[in-house]
Amino acid sequence: MGLRITNQEFLLRQIQGSTTQIDQATRRLASGAQINRAADDAAGLAIAEALRADIIGAQAETGNIQNVVSLAQTAEGGLTQITAGLQRLRELAVQASTGTMSQGIRTDLNAEAQQIVAQINQTAQGTAFNGINPLNGSVTTVEVGTASGLSIEFQPATAEALGIAALDLSTAEGAAAALGQIDTAISSINDNRAAIGAISNGLESAMAAREIASENLAAARAQIADANIASEVTNLVRGQILEQGGIAALAQSNLLPQSVINLLS
Repeated sequence: MGLRITNQEFLLRQIQGSTTQIDQATRRLASGAQINRAADDAAGLAIAEALRADIIGAQAETGNIQNVVSLAQTAEGGLTQITAGLQRLRELAVQASTGTMSQGIRTDLNAEAQQIVAQINQTAQGTAFNGINPLNGSVTTVEVGTASGLSIEFQPATAEALGIAALDLSTAEGAAAALGQIDTAISSINDNRAAIGAISNGLESAMAAREIASENLAAARAQIADANIASEVTNLVRGQILEQGGIAALAQSNLLPQSVINLLS
């Protein structure tokens, strides 16, 4: 009659199961991911990757909107400088329009006015963001590039576009006429700044909405794809204990036949 231990196959299966649990917990702890391969959770992987694509899209849209907001802020800075120049022009025109002003002083006022007009034109031509010049008339509409179809419009602010390129304060009549042209230019700049400010507020709201959406999507994906570190540490320790216990039990079961033989002999 032969001697055999009938529970050895059971012990081997248990040890293999514990080893598999250790390997899985180790992979998850090392990667920080709940799903490291499709076999871990095929459906969960598909959902997680779809969410990941949505997150990347939302983050890209946020970057696009931020770039347009930066462009708007750059344009606003240029318009602020132009407004200051127009206010000084108006002050010079008021001074030059009075009949008590000597011709020499009026000539000096006109010289300063021409310099300011040149500076306004230079500001409009030189204001740029990433190769885009929003104030010289070369670009009128900039698309944000998102599914919402957001865009921002810019009006040219060069001296010619504002109607002040031919200002002449060398005579009282010319100065009086310049006042109307300058007031019209100031009104145009104010309208431009108001429009840019309004769309900038809308863009910032859209950007905040996408940031919130990205955070929510990331949280949803984390629930599916990220490893629960506390749980995996517990699984790892449990698997190690079971594996060591199984190995010890298997060793004892292997010693049992020899012990019986020794007793019979």
